[in-house]
Amino acid sequence: MVELLIALFLGSLIVMTFYQLLMTQNKTHALYDDTAEMQQNLRAAIDRLSRDAMSAGLGKPLWSTINGQDASPWYNGGNGWTAYSISANGTNNNLDLIGCFNSIVSHLNTDSAVGATVITLNSGEGSSFNTTTLQDMSIGAAENAKVMNVVGDSITIDTNPSAAGNQGLALLEPANTYVCVVTWLTYSIGANNTLYVDAHQGQGNQAVAQDISAMTLNLTGKLLTINLTGRTANPDRTTGQYVTSQVTNQVLLRN
Repeated sequence: MVELLIALFLGSLIVMTFYQLLMTQNKTHALYDDTAEMQQNLRAAIDRLSRDAMSAGLGKPLWSTINGQDASPWYNGGNGWTAYSISANGTNNNLDLIGCFNSIVSHLNTDSAVGATVITLNSGEGSSFNTTTLQDMSIGAAENAKVMNVVGDSITIDTNPSAAGNQGLALLEPANTYVCVVTWLTYSIGANNTLYVDAHQGQGNQAVAQDISAMTLNLTGKLLTINLTGRTANPDRTTGQYVTSQVTNQVLLRN
């Protein structure tokens, strides 16, 4: 009987030790997974921000209404049409950018003469534009236009919205010249530790990356320093503390 009790005790001790070992490993793996995901989100976020910041100013127009939205409080002739702006958002910063950010662009199907108010894009590319949320275009990064009408791949344009009537191209634009949508982007940190971007096209804030708890920006001349802080989605099950990490990148802006 005594031998049985001793065997049961030793067996229970082994089971408890094995259970504690499994629990420790489970906590370690959970923390590792959360940390790895946070690091991946940090890399994705800094890459996206850096890429768009470098494109800011590409194809920028000399007017303040971008795709029907008024950007004049920060984007105007008074500040030289500077296509980027940093603003405070609590302890974080917001970043506003204007330019051509989409890697997919359209192209002119034929030569477009000086004074032309209608341009023709390659087959199927007219769908990239409309008269509301995709109204602003840059043509070869040389001149800008507002989209006034879209019929298939033929687009009626106005290169000077402040003048009466539709104004035509100031330059001869050859076939295959690229045409891109000009967009206003606003990057911000939400209360749920998510980096958001708003393209000001009616969709509101769209998530870029989770587990991003802070974004601080510093501008020295044209050198933008981006600092992001990441935080794991869950606290360490052993210490109860969140794991944090930071990533920094510097971008030389266009203007």
